[in-house]
Amino acid sequence: MALATISAQGFDLQRRVGVDAPATLVDMVRGGVGVGVQNAVAIEQSDISGLSVLDLNDPRMYLEVAAYWSDMLLATEIGRTLHGVLMEAPPPPGAVPA
Repeated sequence: MALATISAQGFDLQRRVGVDAPATLVDMVRGGVGVGVQNAVAIEQSDISGLSVLDLNDPRMYLEVAAYWSDMLLATEIGRTLHGVLMEAPPPPGAVPA
């Protein structure tokens, strides 16, 4: 989706490398390897000082994240405590709750 959105703006990009960590992507961009496309949550958690950031602002581009919980963990005090903390925690910067 990101490549299609960028291509629609007249840029010809081809994906060459995929990374799992936002910091790795930022370091590669900072090192001159190329451009990077990352979601808002990852950008908020990254040191992007000295880099140019373009907000694509396309409602079709989103990352859906779900948490899966085993009910068996709710049978323990620590499991109930962890569950409560997670359910009450605010979303990270850049995230939009469903």
